[in-house]
Amino acid sequence: MDAELDTLKFDIDERPNAWMITFADLLSLMLTFFVLMYSMSVITIGEWEELVRSLQQRLNPDREVVEFNFSEDKMIVKKDKPLATDLDYLFEVIQDKLASGTSEHVVMRRLDDRVVISLASDLLFTPGSADLSSEGEKTLSTVADIVGSLNNKVTVNGHTDPTPIKTKKFPSNWELSLSRAHTVAERIYASGYLKSIDMFGLADSRYDEISENYTKTKRYELARRVDIEVRSIAAE
Repeated sequence: MDAELDTLKFDIDERPNAWMITFADLLSLMLTFFVLMYSMSVITIGEWEELVRSLQQRLNPDREVVEFNFSEDKMIVKKDKPLATDLDYLFEVIQDKLASGTSEHVVMRRLDDRVVISLASDLLFTPGSADLSSEGEKTLSTVADIVGSLNNKVTVNGHTDPTPIKTKKFPSNWELSLSRAHTVAERIYASGYLKSIDMFGLADSRYDEISENYTKTKRYELARRVDIEVRSIAAE
């Protein structure tokens, strides 16, 4: 008995790494298994269609085979949006689209490299808020649908008059002007504009640029606005 134990001990001592043989066999089997599973999961379209046709014929040989052929004119084609390089023409298009009843609330300017559409906040929003009024939604939709169809760079600037505002939602004129710019930009996005829009809340920082030939009431009215700038360059 002691001799047998000594012989077993000798075999174990001589082959201490014998377990690695079994472990290597296990790894080989697992590798083979995963290779087999992968080869079964990769099926080409041609092989799959042939398999389906074969099963259809075997399981239901009398079934009428219906094939769908899609013509090219039914396919959905992605089209790039145009770049309005003729800003003079764009200026005229927007002017024609705007309703005559709101013309006094919309001021358009043609600068060297952009068209600026100034929308009066008194028309767009309810007083002291960034919520669109019904008339403001109508006018903004007309402008946004045109701007949203372009690929030009667009910037939206919110402005206020110098009258300070301090509410829980808008601690200052800056927050109000930025929130209004954001509302206008969101409406342009909703019209299909796919590029980024730069938004700025300028509050009353540009008030001094309004001509002093106007009365104070008129200057304040012109100061309360949101400017949509359509530049001649393409959006990034």
